[in-house]
Amino acid sequence: MCLGLRVEDKLDGQNNYSAWKERIQSIFEEARVWGIMVNTTHNPIVVPADLVQLAEFNKKNAKVKRFILEGIKDHIIPRVRGKTYAHEMWTTLTSLYQSSNENVKMVLKEKLKAIKMAKTDSATSYLTKITLVRDELVAIGEVIAPTELVRIALNGLPKAWKNFVDGIVARENLLD
Repeated sequence: MCLGLRVEDKLDGQNNYSAWKERIQSIFEEARVWGIMVNTTHNPIVVPADLVQLAEFNKKNAKVKRFILEGIKDHIIPRVRGKTYAHEMWTTLTSLYQSSNENVKMVLKEKLKAIKMAKTDSATSYLTKITLVRDELVAIGEVIAPTELVRIALNGLPKAWKNFVDGIVARENLLD
């Protein structure tokens, strides 16, 4: 089975971890190998002792390791190199890139507020930049209210948009 991930869809770090995780997990499920990845307190990964089961486990483990290596960019490979089991690779990537700590939230919120519409930006590309950062925040459990997003978008518009901004702000209820 070929992954079929485009180069831009491969794991590149925290910026695209959430989307990558959804894609790769779907691939694992389709290949019927997700079961060897799930490692919880209630369902720990157990390497089978039975030779037939061990052979099947090793086959699935090798397949998943290949999927992971094919699904990450070269600069990430040293992070997972030397892991015997695919679930160890998965756990390493999760602990590195799936972060919901306050520092990441603060950085993303500041990034969102710092987005400004450049002279060369269309309204669509400008709003897409805002949407992408909003989606990163949602991925780590931080939801920004729609009216707050409108305020952020209006604040990032250039002076040439002043009449538009004044018209929106003058409304009794701010759009979302």
